[in-house]
Amino acid sequence: MEGLKPGNRRLIILAVVIIVLIGVFIIALDWQHVARTLSQAHWLLLLPAIAFTAVSYSCLSYSFVVINNVFENTLKVRDLFEIGFVSTVLGYVFSLGGVPENTMRLLLMKPRGCAAGDILAASVFYTYLKALAMLILFPVGIIYVFVNQPLWAGALTGFGIALAIVVSLIVFATGAIFSPLIRSRFFIGIVKVFRVFTHRDITESVGIFESALDRGVRTLRRRPTNIVMLTVLYVFELAAVLLVLHFCFVSLGKPIGVGVLVTGFAIGITAGILIMVPGGFGIQEGSMAGVIALLGVPFEDAILAAVLFRVVYNFVPFILSLPVYQRLLSMPAVARKTDSI
Repeated sequence: MEGLKPGNRRLIILAVVIIVLIGVFIIALDWQHVARTLSQAHWLLLLPAIAFTAVSYSCLSYSFVVINNVFENTLKVRDLFEIGFVSTVLGYVFSLGGVPENTMRLLLMKPRGCAAGDILAASVFYTYLKALAMLILFPVGIIYVFVNQPLWAGALTGFGIALAIVVSLIVFATGAIFSPLIRSRFFIGIVKVFRVFTHRDITESVGIFESALDRGVRTLRRRPTNIVMLTVLYVFELAAVLLVLHFCFVSLGKPIGVGVLVTGFAIGITAGILIMVPGGFGIQEGSMAGVIALLGVPFEDAILAAVLFRVVYNFVPFILSLPVYQRLLSMPAVARKTDSI
């Protein structure tokens, strides 16, 4: 990290190491269950799952490159790709509302001359698109359950409430990103709430972030080719991750239909996003397995496949991401853009 003071360099390295070690600890907590699941899988049949995991993360990482170029974070493509990869993997392992991955991006990108407002604006937009690609399947899954499975009144109410929450989140997030009026009112509300609870005025910092987000959205609208590219990347990413889950079932000798696959994935992933348990352990697997079992698959098979999906799609990439940190931490620092966030 040439260009950084030795003290700052050590603090950044220490912060990155602590975040990564927490990720390792989270994985270790669930390792006994993971090892038992792996012992029941046919490894050769897992190879396609691992290959499609690579496709999924490649699409996500390159979409991170495209979005950051739109938001004027013009690092080298390789650097942005690797930062996108390690931070996305970290986010999936932690499942903590975007805090770990955004922190990691700030730690790795700000010393390279990217303004904090631009980093956070690009990260928010990236998280929005990534979550949207996942959440958009949720209504499809709910409709599939309604059509194919008779439900008691309590389950109908629960699914209906969940559907209303997810649709409301999609509509609100889309409005907050693309509508200047909704965005402005939302940020005014954040400033007021923050002032009440902390007695601090963050108007300037929020203004910097809002300005960066607005500039990026306007740039994206002027470049329709980027919109097309991002759409294609997220369609391929979504197809790849569904194929990962499919081959997890195949490797256990329990292939399932497309409708059941999409429904179980959509509801399980959504539950993991909405209920921010660190790592999402138990929530994602239980929701995914429960819905798939509701649609006729034995619960034991469903839970094994859900845990196997966690291993292949979250744990394996996390382990593979560890060596990447050494190169990222050695990237030279550049004094360029700064702000007060």
